[in-house]
Amino acid sequence: SFCINSRWRDSEEELQNLNIYDVVSGCAVTNNNFFAGTWNNGILEFQNNELLNHFHPGNTPEIDSISGTNGWSRIGGIDIDEDNNLWLTNSETNRPLVKFSTTNRNWESFTIPSITTNVMCGQILCGNNGYKWIQLRHDGLVVVDDDGESKKMGVGQGLASNSVNCFDEDLDGAVWIGTAQGLSIAYFPDEIFNNPNYNAEYLVVETEDGNIERLFDNMEILDIQVDSGNRKWIATKTSGVFLISEDGSTQIYNFTSKNSPLLDNTVYKISIIQSSGEVFFATGKGLCSYRSDASQSQEDFDNVTVFPNPVKKDYEGLISISG
Repeated sequence: SFCINSRWRDSEEELQNLNIYDVVSGCAVTNNNFFAGTWNNGILEFQNNELLNHFHPGNTPEIDSISGTNGWSRIGGIDIDEDNNLWLTNSETNRPLVKFSTTNRNWESFTIPSITTNVMCGQILCGNNGYKWIQLRHDGLVVVDDDGESKKMGVGQGLASNSVNCFDEDLDGAVWIGTAQGLSIAYFPDEIFNNPNYNAEYLVVETEDGNIERLFDNMEILDIQVDSGNRKWIATKTSGVFLISEDGSTQIYNFTSKNSPLLDNTVYKISIIQSSGEVFFATGKGLCSYRSDASQSQEDFDNVTVFPNPVKKDYEGLISISG
């Protein structure tokens, strides 16, 4: 389904007639275009709600099919880099990393020695330093640099679990990694290929009884999103959603179905409208949102509103600035 001008519309019969199901990834690009990756049927390109192209091994040689199948191509993740290149994971093939230039519409595909054809690839994150972070099912993750060199990371390299569910890059360039058994952070990722002993790290906190333990230890994290204040929103499988401070040392909120209007304690995905600060939660019982107090600044400040105004000297509380 598509939401256009606040109205929901179903996809056209053309898409249904193609017998394409299991859309598992997507990414918006320019000109109201977006791409959707499917599990077995390649990539779909849309403009608004119109299907423009269906790319698959039969018409795009750079997209490999899984050996022994009738042209199956599993696109587990899609992301866009700073040069408007689309990067895809093509699971269980000899060339699991695929690049599509939205400018000249050229395709390229790459072999990754550390990703074998019997490992399923999922989400992909294009880091600001050019590295690509690729989720592997129950096998950690792989980081690929601009030269095609790759490094595999798992519990031996500081991950809380080999079952990686999510990752996001913060405003300082660190990558926060959510797993089935907790949280790890890859600080200074530029060092991944320079330092053979590079490891991700855990956050440790002091409990009320004075003990030191890992933050989110043995808690399954399903999604991580960084807001405009560089704070981290953490979605969990059983404990609702958390907001932690920029460095993770302070818990700001823990919303659950008991202490807030959060619909369910299982939160699968988080999405943030950075310009307004509104945070959306996809839960086991539906979608809900929270108006946060961090929003993205503008380049030009022509029409700024401050409240309260004036701010009296004894005032204590939030000062809201819009525009």
